[in-house]
Amino acid sequence: MCNVWQSIEELLHNAPAAQPNPLEELLADATEILMRLKQIRLQLSQQKSLIIGGFDRVDANDRELVSKVERTYTGLMHTLLDEAKEGPRLFSFAPVDPGFL
Repeated sequence: MCNVWQSIEELLHNAPAAQPNPLEELLADATEILMRLKQIRLQLSQQKSLIIGGFDRVDANDRELVSKVERTYTGLMHTLLDEAKEGPRLFSFAPVDPGFL
């Protein structure tokens, strides 16, 4: 394949589309962006206090349920993101063709 001429259209078919640079937009109007970010930060801090206050009113059964969901989610993430899952093993399982069907 190295010595064969390739079609440029074929090579560029899966190329990602050009995207605008967000840095230029942010730098163009930095003062307005900073003001909007401060407003968002204020809103988030207000919402945080409401959420934290809401969790304080949750009873023990609900806290236990949330804890179980969190442990399950954490276990699932560890399973899916395990670096060794595709690594070398001492043995592997493979289905056997029974041959009687």
